Amino acid sequence: MIVIATKRNDFFTDSVINWLLKFGVSNFVRINEDDELIIESINFPQKNISLSINRQKIDFDEVSFFWYRGGTLPIPKHEWLAEDKRLAQQVKQFVNYEWKVLREFLFYMLQQKEHIGNYFLAETNKLRNLCIAKECDLLIPDTYIAQNNFSEKINRGSKFIVKPIGECFPFTVNKQSYRLFTQEVDLDFLDNYTLKHFPSLLQNKIDVDFEIRVFAFYEYREFYAMAIFTAQTDNVDYRKFVATNRYLPCSLPENVRKKLLLFMKKMKLDTASFDLIKTKSGEYVFLEVNPFGNIEMINETCGYEIDKRFAEIILDKYSDILW
Repeated sequence: MIVIATKRNDFFTDSVINWLLKFGVSNFVRINEDDELIIESINFPQKNISLSINRQKIDFDEVSFFWYRGGTLPIPKHEWLAEDKRLAQQVKQFVNYEWKVLREFLFYMLQQKEHIGNYFLAETNKLRNLCIAKECDLLIPDTYIAQNNFSEKINRGSKFIVKPIGECFPFTVNKQSYRLFTQEVDLDFLDNYTLKHFPSLLQNKIDVDFEIRVFAFYEYREFYAMAIFTAQTDNVDYRKFVATNRYLPCSLPENVRKKLLLFMKKMKLDTASFDLIKTKSGEYVFLEVNPFGNIEMINETCGYEIDKRFAEIILDKYSDILW
């Protein structure tokens, strides 16, 4: 049996599953974050584990391959009685922690199977990623984090952009949704800001020729790259101009590929989605990495059929186990 952990609206998972069905593979279970999960039994020391997902039973002894695409396991439905609101909140916190421990154990057991993707590597730290990229001899932007007096700590002769230290979160105000973009910033504005603000991340603005999105398979040394061209002068974030951008397949120099593979080895990533920049002087600069990322954008725009390749790899690994 193949188990796939993902999110309901992940279209790339849909495409891979369609290819698996075309290849004659139907012995799989897809787990979405909002499915109905029941813990049937967990038995120690035998470590026999049995779940049901939407009333479909999963016996871990029968699982041969696990693909972690993203998301988490849905918390089982449960009830309790607590008339006191404060006690109810405490019980909720306790139950959520109980589920966290149990959920991580279940993922740990699934990760012991032949697998692609890793639940425990799903969240990465951008700052740590920059450090490791530098260790792999990849170029990275000059990066600064401070809370005040930026002009005293960095070179005012350069232009700077500001971006989140972690991931971007959406905001909703009066039922209107807003998202964060990378933006050029004025140091004087930061230094003269009257409110005490949270530590902010600044990077030197790079003279961009075009941005690159890359999906990579470590084991197979395969890279699928897409160049993003924008005609806008304010090109620090291509996401502002999705409708007018041009997206083309591209290739990476061999030395850049080797450095990205070294990065994946250090991070223990079997797949990765990289954000790079090619500068007007011809250099390749590492920005970020996501263990999963928006593969469907590269796949559909460039016609790479990564979904078919993914299904072929799963089939190949699954067949090896069966035989």
